[in-house]
Amino acid sequence: MSNVRSWIKKIWGENKENQFKGFALLFLSIALISVIIILFVLRFWGLGEDLPLSPLIYLFSLGVFSCLFAIRTWFRLSLLVSSFLFIELFFAYGGFALAKIGVKGLRSFLPQEIHRQFVFHPTLAVTPNPTFSNLSISHTPEGLRANSTLFNSSLPHIAVFGGSTTYDIGVTSNSKTWVSILNEKLDGFSVSNNGVPGYSTAEHVVQTAFYSDRAGTMPVCSIYYIGWNDIRNFGLSELDSGYARFHLPSQYWNLRVRYSLNSFSPTINLLSPFILRSELPFPNRSGDLGKDVGSEDRMFEVAENNLRTISALNRSRGIKTVFIPQMLNRTELTDSTGVNGWLPFVYDVDVWPLQARFNLMVEELSRSLGDNYVDPDINTFYSSDFADSGHFNDTGAAKMVSNIEKDIKLHCNNN
Repeated sequence: MSNVRSWIKKIWGENKENQFKGFALLFLSIALISVIIILFVLRFWGLGEDLPLSPLIYLFSLGVFSCLFAIRTWFRLSLLVSSFLFIELFFAYGGFALAKIGVKGLRSFLPQEIHRQFVFHPTLAVTPNPTFSNLSISHTPEGLRANSTLFNSSLPHIAVFGGSTTYDIGVTSNSKTWVSILNEKLDGFSVSNNGVPGYSTAEHVVQTAFYSDRAGTMPVCSIYYIGWNDIRNFGLSELDSGYARFHLPSQYWNLRVRYSLNSFSPTINLLSPFILRSELPFPNRSGDLGKDVGSEDRMFEVAENNLRTISALNRSRGIKTVFIPQMLNRTELTDSTGVNGWLPFVYDVDVWPLQARFNLMVEELSRSLGDNYVDPDINTFYSSDFADSGHFNDTGAAKMVSNIEKDIKLHCNNN
């Protein structure tokens, strides 16, 4: 025991406060080292793949702890550095931890260990990076979500447009997206997946006007699975006709194309877009939270104008248009006070009634324009078909195709 006491005095001196602080920092350092070892062991054995792991952050944390361990008397400086370390780890892992207890809208600012999944585009805000590929997602050289089979330019082309529910972020592989399954089911056609997370009818107008042939040929039939990304603009106080004040600028952040140093420091990664380079505008977010979803809103006027433009463009080129209404997981949208960050001015419980109203508008408009409307039937979808509040899992994607396959064949047939 006397040897331990002499060792403590030798390291931290006679001051009790310094001894306590030294022991506390030593304990934290050992705990952090243990976490590092455990995570690396889990990864080595193929476990914990969903755990965010950045060796740079751990090494940085160890370095800070080492500095604190060396500072025996500068208590205020130690407190300052400790606070900075807490902020670093919060921005690195706080979003993941708080999401587990139901806090929404947070994210990690860990350095990206893979190249970007999406890249900046002057008119569409963001597009898929043609060179991106990982275990579950890959893109074509043209910058489209890949199907299980390559696009066949010798076959009539069916182009599918939509947001993340068309891109299908909730399924396990390219072959499990509903567009890829549809491609396999439709003999005599080649189907391209033009879906991009966040895309609304505003982006679909641009896609239809300029990039309908992105897969390689002009389509004979264009399908639009729409709604969720338009209704997020409900309740905005100043809605631009092209969603250019809020929705489009928000895409730079949502899909991580806004400039970041991508340093080992999460805090610096968070601040760098604000203080270093600001050529990309930030979204103007102001509106009326809790607005009656049955009341008038300019969003419906803007969306209708976009749909009319899409219809006219396709008709002028002899391309058939098919609109499909958005399906959502209604069992996940029951909170009367919670607000999902994607729809900043709509309570969760009001999201589906708003979406149903939008779907009805699309149905009535498509009938009046002479376009085709295919309803997958929301009543056939259950919570087990979704990965979250709106994105299909593998089961839901397959069900989507089984519900629409027959009508798509009918409407897109060249005869």
